[in-house]
Amino acid sequence: MIPRDEIDPMLHAGAGVAWNVGRVDLFMEASASSNAFRNNPGSPFGSSVRNYSYTAGVRIPLRF
Repeated sequence: MIPRDEIDPMLHAGAGVAWNVGRVDLFMEASASSNAFRNNPGSPFGSSVRNYSYTAGVRIPLRF
């Protein structure tokens, strides 16, 4: 028998800031997510998967 892979509930959080600089906005954002992953659902052993994301950029409003 081949065990099924199973993913447990996940936690995702993020935060960001933005600055208005004349006609443009500068922004920076960061987020992180974490969840548990078990190769064999009947086994107490597993591992954790963590992902991190960072974003920085410039927003230019288009006004017609």
